[in-house]
Amino acid sequence: MTAKRITAKRITRAKQVFALLLLTVLVFSPLLQCGLTNWDDGVYISENQLIRSLTIPNLKLIFSEFYFGNYHPFTLLSYAVEYALFGENPSVFHLTNLLFHLLNVLLVFAFIKKISGNFLIGFFTATLFAIHPMHVESVVWISARKDVLYTFFMLLALLQYASYLQNFKYKNYSLALVFFLFSCLSKGMAVSLPLLLLVLDFLLKRKFSVKVITDKIPFFLLALFFGWLAFQAQHQQVDMQTTAYFTFFERVQWAGYAFSLYFMKLLLPINLSAFYPYPYLSGQLPFYFLLILPVLVLFIIWLFYRAKHHRKLFFGVIFFSCSIVFVLQILPIGDAIIADRYSYLSFIGLFYLCGNGIHWLHERFSKTAIIIAGSIVLLFSFFAFQRVSVWQNSVSLWSDVIEKQPAVKIAYLNRGIAYKENKNYRQALADFNQTIALDSSYAMAYNHRGLLKKEAKLFGEAMADYNRAIELAPTYYEAYSNRGILKRQIGDLREAMPDLNKALEINPKFAFGYSNRANLKNQLKEFEEAVIDCNRAIELNPYLPEAYNNMGNAYGYLKNYNKAISSYTKAIQLKPDYLDAYINRGKVKAFSGDKNGACNDWETARAYKLIAKYCQ
Repeated sequence: MTAKRITAKRITRAKQVFALLLLTVLVFSPLLQCGLTNWDDGVYISENQLIRSLTIPNLKLIFSEFYFGNYHPFTLLSYAVEYALFGENPSVFHLTNLLFHLLNVLLVFAFIKKISGNFLIGFFTATLFAIHPMHVESVVWISARKDVLYTFFMLLALLQYASYLQNFKYKNYSLALVFFLFSCLSKGMAVSLPLLLLVLDFLLKRKFSVKVITDKIPFFLLALFFGWLAFQAQHQQVDMQTTAYFTFFERVQWAGYAFSLYFMKLLLPINLSAFYPYPYLSGQLPFYFLLILPVLVLFIIWLFYRAKHHRKLFFGVIFFSCSIVFVLQILPIGDAIIADRYSYLSFIGLFYLCGNGIHWLHERFSKTAIIIAGSIVLLFSFFAFQRVSVWQNSVSLWSDVIEKQPAVKIAYLNRGIAYKENKNYRQALADFNQTIALDSSYAMAYNHRGLLKKEAKLFGEAMADYNRAIELAPTYYEAYSNRGILKRQIGDLREAMPDLNKALEINPKFAFGYSNRANLKNQLKEFEEAVIDCNRAIELNPYLPEAYNNMGNAYGYLKNYNKAISSYTKAIQLKPDYLDAYINRGKVKAFSGDKNGACNDWETARAYKLIAKYCQ
C-alpha cells in the first residue's frame, strides 16, 4: 500500500472516530437540562463541605477520611476543583462527566485496537461502550463521577500494561502501576485490575514464567490495601439489610441471577431503572433460580478447560466476570440486586466479543454486518437518548423507578422528599403514606412524614411520627433532633433538650444538631452555652448558615453587637435569601444606633411591620 493510501486510510479512520464522539455528544445532549437529584447528589455536592474550598485542611480531610461509605479522594478532589471554578452549577458537573466519558470512549478504542490489532473490532467495541443505554447512569448521574473517573485511570493502566507486554519497558510498567493507584483513589472497584492483567497476559499469549507472577505482586498489594480500605469504609456506612435475610447459599444463588441479568440487559437494554430490587419471594427459591448458577458454573469450567482454543471468548467473559464479581451481592450490601453503573467498565469485555462477532460477520457478509451493526447503533442511541431525560430531576428519576418497580419503598420516599422541596405537599404526603404502606417498619418514612406534618402545623401527628421513627430505629439521631425541634416549637423547652442531647450523643459530628441545640439554649437564656454550640457546629461545618444566625442571636442577647452583626453577615453570605438573618441583623443594627442599616436589612427581608414601626 502506498504512503498516500495509508495516509488517506488514517484520515478516514480518524473521521470515523470523530463521528463516534459527535454521536456520543448528541446522545447525551439532554444532560444539559438535568439538575441535581436527591440520590446522593446533595451529599456529594450541595451538602459537601469538603469541596467548598481548596484549602490544605480540606485536602487533608479528603485524603485521610472516609466519605459517605467510600474512600475516593480523587473523585472528591474533582468536585472541589469544579466547585472552586464554577460554584454549584449542575451543568458543569454533568459536562465533566461527559468529558470523561468521551475520553473513555477513545481509550476503549485505543486499548481494544491495540490488543486485537484490528480497527473494526476496536471501533465497534468503543461504539457500544459510548452509546449503550446501561451506561447512561454512570455518565448523567453526578454522584457516579467515581465510575467514569476510575474507569479512565483503569483504561490508561491497561493500555500501558499492553504496551509493556509488547516491549517490556520499565516505563510502561511503572505508568501502569501509577495509573492503577490513581484508579484506586477514584473508586474501590479498581481492585479488580490485577486479575484483568492476568487475563490480558493469557490473551496476548505471554509465556508463563516467574516474572509473570512477580510483575503482579505490586498490583496485588495495592489491590489488597484498597480492598481493605473499601471494606472498612462500607462497613461503617452501608445498609446491609436485605441480603441479611438470606442464607449464604441463597446469596450465591442471587449472585448467579444477578450475573445473568447483566447479560440480559446487555442484549436487550429495556426497562432500565435506577434501582433494581430483589424479587421478593415467599418460601423456597423457584426451580429456575436454582438452575442459573449451575449452568454458569459449568460454562465457566468449560471455558477454562477450552481456554487455549477460545482465547477471545475467555478474555471477554472473564474480563466481565472479574470486573463485576465484587458487586454480585455475595456479600450483603444494600437492597439492589444489580445497578446500571456496575456495567460501565465490566461490559468492555462483552463489547469486545460483540466487536469480534461483527468483524467475523463483516469478513464473510459485509452488507449484513453493516446492516446489523447500524441497526444496533441506531436502536441503542435512541434508547440512551431517551434514558438521559429520566435524570432531569428527582421527581422524573423516581417516577421512572416507580413505573418500572412499583414496590420500591425508597423510590416513593425520595419522590416524596422532592415533592416536599417543591412545596407539592399533597403529593409528598401521598408518597410518604405509600412508603409506609409498603413497609410499616421503615423509620425514615415516618421521620419525613413528621417533617411534612410539622410544616402543616399538625403538631400532634408529627410528634406521633417522630415517636414511631425512634421506636423503630433507636439510634436514628435525625429523628431525635426533629422531635426536639418540634418540642421547642410548641413551647416544651425543657423536654426538647434531652432529645437534642440524645441526637448529639449518637452522632457527635452532627453539625446541624449543635446549631439546633444552640437555638434552644438561646430561648433558655443560656447564651454563653449557645455560643459554644455554635462554634462546635461551625467547626464541623463552616458552611452552615443557621449556626451563624444562631450565634448572632446569642451575641445580640449578650449585647456584643459587632460580633452579632459579623455572624449574621456570614450567614447571609452563605445563604443570600436568608430572610431571618436580615431581620435579625436589622434589629441588632437598630439597637446599636444604625437606623438606616436596620431599615435597609428589613427592606431586603420585606419585614413591613418593622419598617412601618421604625423606619417611617
